[in-house]
Amino acid sequence: MKKIFTLLFLITSCVFASFQGLAADGDTTVIQAHQDVHWNWNGNFYDTVNFPTTGTYQKVIMHYVLGCPSIGCSGWDYTTTIQLWDEYNPSRKFELAKVITPYAGNKAQGWQHEYKFDVTHMLPELQGQRVINARYDGWQDGFTISVYFEFIEGTAPRTPLQVDQVYRGGYKYGNNNNPINGLLQKDTIVKHTNTTEVEFIMSATGHGFGDNNGQGTNPENCAEFCDKYYDLKVNDSKRYQQTVWKNDCGSEPIYAQTGTWIYNRAGWCPGSASQVFKHDISAYATGADFTVEVDWENYSLTNVPSSSYNISGQVIQYGPPNHTLDAEIMDVLNPTTYDRYSRYNPSALAPTVILRNTGSSAIGAVKIKYGVSGGTFYTTTWVGNLDFMESEEVTLPIPEHNFYKGNGSNIFTAEILEVNHAIDEVASNNKYSTSFEAVTHRNGPFLLEVKTNNNGYENWYMVTDSKGDTVLYKNNLASNTTYVDTLDLPHQVYTLYIEDAGGSAGPDGLSWWANPNQGSGSATLKNIGVTGYLNPRYVERIEPDFGTFIISSFSIGYDMVLGNPDYDETTWTPPVSVGIQETKENELSGSFSLYPNPASAYINIESNLYDGRTMIRVYNQLGALVFQNHVGLQPGSVSSIQTKDWANGIYFIALSDGSKRETIKFVKK
Repeated sequence: MKKIFTLLFLITSCVFASFQGLAADGDTTVIQAHQDVHWNWNGNFYDTVNFPTTGTYQKVIMHYVLGCPSIGCSGWDYTTTIQLWDEYNPSRKFELAKVITPYAGNKAQGWQHEYKFDVTHMLPELQGQRVINARYDGWQDGFTISVYFEFIEGTAPRTPLQVDQVYRGGYKYGNNNNPINGLLQKDTIVKHTNTTEVEFIMSATGHGFGDNNGQGTNPENCAEFCDKYYDLKVNDSKRYQQTVWKNDCGSEPIYAQTGTWIYNRAGWCPGSASQVFKHDISAYATGADFTVEVDWENYSLTNVPSSSYNISGQVIQYGPPNHTLDAEIMDVLNPTTYDRYSRYNPSALAPTVILRNTGSSAIGAVKIKYGVSGGTFYTTTWVGNLDFMESEEVTLPIPEHNFYKGNGSNIFTAEILEVNHAIDEVASNNKYSTSFEAVTHRNGPFLLEVKTNNNGYENWYMVTDSKGDTVLYKNNLASNTTYVDTLDLPHQVYTLYIEDAGGSAGPDGLSWWANPNQGSGSATLKNIGVTGYLNPRYVERIEPDFGTFIISSFSIGYDMVLGNPDYDETTWTPPVSVGIQETKENELSGSFSLYPNPASAYINIESNLYDGRTMIRVYNQLGALVFQNHVGLQPGSVSSIQTKDWANGIYFIALSDGSKRETIKFVKK
């Protein structure tokens, strides 16, 4: 099928043509491509669109909206790609994004899930008449797809000059007669005369598995279920090595799925966008031209394989930084209604924003104003260290009550006021607003009932208040046991966490159809006491097939948006500064412990000082992030990470909770 223009595109084009001269920094032009196009069978589904040919843009965001047709969604995980074609030059085809559909047999017409991709680096090609191809590799009906682009006026942090698509498509893996490294040919890139920075962007997903009934033809279940690495060479010298492996599928925002969604895979999870690795090769891309080449870790299959990697490799050349002192609020993780952050929303937690340095000067301090429309706004200063194009999550402190009290619009806004105690150069990227949903309002005491399955030791749960203090914590749970806690709590907002540490099948919640050996657990919230209009009876079932963790926030005694009438929020002031200072390894000297070290199948993290919601990140010796997860800790509690599938070598594990950070080195053998 082929469409030329949609109504929205025609309207946008007219506005663009008539008023481009009046456009100001931050103004947005929307270009619509696909709109609820029915992916009913394997193939290409493309639209022809006209992108702007003049003007400057600080950012281009592509929206990918997956939906269900009238018959409902497919129950299979299929590869989809959004591609940019030059119809007058068929050799010029670029990949913009790759998404693997979820096992969505339980989704009906009307369900949608949105993904956003920053494609600013593609600006040299997002000009004039182009074809946007929405490739569907599914063999079943199906899904719907909508794609549109936001062109945001202004000057980009660095100007993209040239895009070269080095690799694109499927590459067979494990065939000795036709090895993958013979297919991934060296490519020569002509250097743009104004280039000062060069980046190699790699996206790879492994597909195909099976061992022919244990006969040893594919013992590692490659390429979908094996973690293999690639070497990136520039001018024939190896510069980076990267393992392609997603180890957090149990945290996928789309749950529960109707397939084996929690199993970790090579570069993807069902329902997720593919992993993207960015390698700075500026120092190595010397000369008037340079070469790039990817070599994959060797693997041999006995028979000619069906295993393959779907690979996109691109070289992006940039000019120098366009700003000196500039920071941006890049995104808001909570509160928000954005689908990909739904694990943490609706939220009663302190807001978390992503701060990015978009200027050439290092940033050590950023003053941020934040609040809810119609409510009280506060100001604090983030203190840290960000180099050009680096980003960091920043948690903004809030009072015990009434931060989310507003005029009912449910709009949160964060805005940069100063950078390094001076005026920020670019005002248009300083403010970011999100809509949010209010958390559930409850009255009176109620019961939390948690029934464990056959592996109760894998689970823990806790309830924290608006200050982050723990009011209930239980671990070391017995199997096949029902725990009942009466929550008769002061009027406030609270957050319930339930987590599964995972066993042989991985983190599979309290119940999962694909692992019947673990039995079936459950969790419910039930009210008690007087019923009636002010305290209606309810029984809320918490989804047991949640994978790694589930979070549920609620208010007691008052509606969070209406606010607590007995609290005066104007008397509260935030701390002068927030953020995590850069610390040397083990500088905090004992805030947590690791064992065993060296590790083999797992590593245990025991908290000594951490108390509350804590971010755990693990990096390999090349600095690549290999694991990330939020957990609830308190002194003496233990959280475990499976390491059996990781490559042997040196790793660094970092814990942070918004006020302190410590990093410890360990060895995987």
